[in-house]
Amino acid sequence: MKFFPWWTGPLNLLAWLKNRPYNARPADLWAPWDLLAPRCEGFERWSTQWGMGYIACGRKRQ
Repeated sequence: MKFFPWWTGPLNLLAWLKNRPYNARPADLWAPWDLLAPRCEGFERWSTQWGMGYIACGRKRQ
């Protein structure tokens, strides 16, 4: 789960409420893959659910 694009501001309240029990830092919802991408080779990401979700893949660096 991630925040919707900035121009859909009120919808981000929904994303925050749905993710509140699982995420201590709401700011991480803007780009939650930032912690994984540097540790992967060939990291790719696609948006889903009209921008609220994402699918990512990559291979762990040695």
